[in-house]
Amino acid sequence: SNSACIVNCRALTQLKMCNCTPHYLRIPGAPICGIEGLSCVTEYSEIFRSLKTYDFNKLGLVCNCISSCTEPEYNVLSTEIGSLSNDNANNEDVINGSKVVIALDRLPNERLKRNVVRSRMDLIVSVGGTL
Repeated sequence: SNSACIVNCRALTQLKMCNCTPHYLRIPGAPICGIEGLSCVTEYSEIFRSLKTYDFNKLGLVCNCISSCTEPEYNVLSTEIGSLSNDNANNEDVINGSKVVIALDRLPNERLKRNVVRSRMDLIVSVGGTL
């Protein structure tokens, strides 16, 4: 599955960068992280937590995992942090609030298409089964 592939990619990257894997991401034959190893995993945790594509310039893992057919996949194109305008400062609904703008690069599309083909034999079997 896509999730298992990402977990395996994360474990292999931790092994490559820290020369060990945490006890919860065991790889047979690989050393389990001690205190120094866990410190390394913590130091690079931002890289291990995020996924990215080859052409995106942020920290993160590049995993060659096949996309899932059931889980949605979102790629972040840009992020922006700003404060809300002063016009809304007195509005009680806006205090301690955030504004989130989501833009899709393209509309969602169908990843899997099933074509059902029936032959003459299927028709004969179906008609024969109803008699």
